[in-house]
Amino acid sequence: MLGCFKEKDALLDQASGLDADVLVLEYATLQPEQIREIGALLLRVGAARAVVVYNFAARPTLERLESPRIFPLRGPVDPAELRRWIRMLHARPIQPSNLLADVGVDISGPLPARRFDDATLTRIAAASVTVRCECPHHLVDLISSLTAFETYSEDCEVLNVEDAALHAFLHAATARARALLETALSRVVEADDIAIEGAIGDDR
Repeated sequence: MLGCFKEKDALLDQASGLDADVLVLEYATLQPEQIREIGALLLRVGAARAVVVYNFAARPTLERLESPRIFPLRGPVDPAELRRWIRMLHARPIQPSNLLADVGVDISGPLPARRFDDATLTRIAAASVTVRCECPHHLVDLISSLTAFETYSEDCEVLNVEDAALHAFLHAATARARALLETALSRVVEADDIAIEGAIGDDR
């Protein structure tokens, strides 16, 4: 046992240091919208498998949990029974599906918040026409597109837990890319002396 957490946020705070093989999640009632949460938690913890203990769930919701990495278990479950299932799952050969490890992206911590709101990006784009370099304008376009896709990937409907993990990866990777370009835009804005009052996190 590497850790026991009563709240999701507490689990996420410790996710990077757990190095867990099996993630055990418990829900009194399993709802369709929690499929995304299960996929995201599995991705954040980096475990190869998960046991989802539930008391009540509709059949369509359970069908969306179908995955070689996920085992739904009807509760209540005593510790001895849970231990047997975990050992059985652990004995099955399976390749961990850690999408983020392949590209070196760490999302164990909070995703980066936006540094520029929409109004500030609009002002930067408008101001960039007065300077010879078009970099501010192009960076604003790229950041706006990434922000839109970041929202889309977070809200996108998921079919099953594997799909949820993929969209969690897309959301996280896009947020990292957006933050990197925001840093680049901040330096360009400073170099061109463009006023950006109203930025969400102006830490140039």
